Amino acid sequence: MAQKPLREMMHQSRDYMRSHLQTLDEALAQADGDWILGDQFSLADITLTCLLLRLDETGWLSWFEQTAHIERVTNYYRRLQARPAWTVAISDHAHPIVTRAKIDLSSAVTADPSLGESIYGAAQSSAQPATEALSW
Repeated sequence: MAQKPLREMMHQSRDYMRSHLQTLDEALAQADGDWILGDQFSLADITLTCLLLRLDETGWLSWFEQTAHIERVTNYYRRLQARPAWTVAISDHAHPIVTRAKIDLSSAVTADPSLGESIYGAAQSSAQPATEALSW
């Protein structure tokens, strides 16, 4: 079995993640409150915090915000970041290597758009449907 080139695998994974984020956006639209379970903050929110933080650190969250309809996810992530526990658990313990890497990656992609295209792929219209409909 032939292996897929790395770029193709990254872009396929990107498309799946876009679909997951769009599904999350729809779930947030149906939630009756600020969190996945409505007004009750839960382990589900904590789990999604980890995912959104990693996407943010690698520049993927910004890319998805520009290429997919995930406004509710963006607002949800801001609410997560505004929680006092965020400061205690995440901001106060940010590792300097991760912080520096995030800045360096952003600068490199800004300075060389072809690098960004290699990593993230060509920017796609936000109206483009997800590759597959995925459900929770």
